[in-house]
Amino acid sequence: MFCEQQRTLSVRTNSRVRQALARRDIYVEEFDYLTGELTTNSKGFVLYLPDCDLNVFLRRATTGRCSFYAIGTGQSVF
Repeated sequence: MFCEQQRTLSVRTNSRVRQALARRDIYVEEFDYLTGELTTNSKGFVLYLPDCDLNVFLRRATTGRCSFYAIGTGQSVF
């Protein structure tokens, strides 16, 4: 599907994702763009943000102003 390369995605973030990013000095709006390495697995999409070593878990949006919903965050396993 997607290979690991830098991509910029339009996402809608929830408050938990915005708070997790703010703790790493990355401030985003509810509808914003995130740039990172997009991968996919059996559970969905993951956008790795190399600047702050954080994974953002995504769900594909079917309608609206964005391509994905950011539904959670987690540390890198590497």
